[in-house]
Amino acid sequence: MSKGKVVLRALIFATIGLALQVGVMLLIGFRGGPAEYDWTISAALGLYIGSALTSFLAAGWLINPKFSKSGSIALGCLVAWVSLVLEGLAGSSSQFLPRISEHLAALNYIFKPMFWLLFVGTIPSLILGGIFGNTTWSRAHAKLP
Repeated sequence: MSKGKVVLRALIFATIGLALQVGVMLLIGFRGGPAEYDWTISAALGLYIGSALTSFLAAGWLINPKFSKSGSIALGCLVAWVSLVLEGLAGSSSQFLPRISEHLAALNYIFKPMFWLLFVGTIPSLILGGIFGNTTWSRAHAKLP
C-alpha cells in the first residue's frame, strides 16, 4: 500500500466523520442561516487538510511491516484527534478573526468552541481513528506471510 492510498483512506474516514458531525448538529437543532455556515466550510477544509497531512506523515509507520497492529490503531487515533483539533482551530478562526478586537473574543470564539468540539468529538474521532489504523494496517499487511 502506498502513502497516497493511506491519505485517500484518511480522507474517506474524514468524510464519514464530517457526515456524522453534520448529523449530530442537525439532531441537536442547529438551524443557522447561510451566514452561519462560513465556519463549517472553514472547519471542513481544516479537517480535510489536517487528515491529509497527518495521514501522509503517519503513512510510513502504518505501512511498515515491523510496526505492530496496536501501534497502528494508536497512530490512527492520533491522526483522527489531531485532525479534529485542526478542524476546530480552522472553524473557530473564521469567527475569531473578524471579532479580534472584542472583549473576550478568544474565550468566546476559540476556547469555548474548542472545548465543546473536543468534549463531544473526542470519542467518535478516536473510534473512527482506531478503525482507520486497524483497517489500514490490515490492508497493508494482507499480502505478507
